[in-house]
Amino acid sequence: MTGDLGGYGMVWDLRTGKGIYEFNQSDSLLCCDFAPNGFEVAVAGKTNIISIIDLRRRKELKRIPAHLKLISDVKYQQEGLFLGSASHDNTVKLWHGLDYTPIPV
Repeated sequence: MTGDLGGYGMVWDLRTGKGIYEFNQSDSLLCCDFAPNGFEVAVAGKTNIISIIDLRRRKELKRIPAHLKLISDVKYQQEGLFLGSASHDNTVKLWHGLDYTPIPV
């Protein structure tokens, strides 16, 4: 997956070198992580939003207003039960990997 500061993102098929899914967010894409199930991806960036995209259906499943400042990293836990996010607002947050509701820490 690649992304740029204009919000354009592309998921690539590494076997063929061709783009298989493109999307455009409202702002810079700074981080992403694929869920262990292989068909969901979390993307985030300059806005405080985490977008969960379903690559099979080719649509956004969820928009999570996660932080107050830009999101610098998102990462799924190995089994996909949790999603973590880190931000320049000096917080790290955890989300349930199935419904993406916040986990109080």
